[in-house]
Amino acid sequence: MMKKFITILTVLVFSAGALNAQIFSKGSQVINAGIGFGHTYLGGVGYSIGLPAITASYEHGVVDIPISSDLDGAISVGGFLGYSNSSYRYSFWSDDLKYVYNSFLISARGNFHFVFHEKFDPYAGIHLGFLLVNGKWKGAGAPPGVWDAQSSRFQGGGYVGGRYYFSDAIAVYSELGWMLAYFHVGVSFKLN
Repeated sequence: MMKKFITILTVLVFSAGALNAQIFSKGSQVINAGIGFGHTYLGGVGYSIGLPAITASYEHGVVDIPISSDLDGAISVGGFLGYSNSSYRYSFWSDDLKYVYNSFLISARGNFHFVFHEKFDPYAGIHLGFLLVNGKWKGAGAPPGVWDAQSSRFQGGGYVGGRYYFSDAIAVYSELGWMLAYFHVGVSFKLN
């Protein structure tokens, strides 16, 4: 599925006409607010998602890169904040024996924007940040086995995304890749 999405995005980018509108360029500032689906680090048999990931991110255009007469590029840097909640159930017969996890991700990110359209802003990016996972046992007695529910680590990943602007300042966005969740959707606000 990821390969198909990247292939379609690449075809769209390189087959676009010469609209060359600067939807994103040096000095652009965008704030995203969204939700994410599919945990990237807690999943499998026994895990369940309590809440979808709640995310916010900011990016600032730092450099424009002319590529061809039909396509320009722009690089942005920014940050990402996210929270998610999930649980791991030890017994399929009882919901009383489980860990409940709260996860926070704070990361820096950088994007490359493919600038070729007035309203569509596709990009690819990477992020590197700090993931804090806090788990609490919700059951009678001590948790079974030796299980460390507290976990903090550096986490990085890559993603592809795109925004579609309905006005000069408001867009919807989606991102697919390795962040707090596999898939994020939400609304974007362009500040300038």
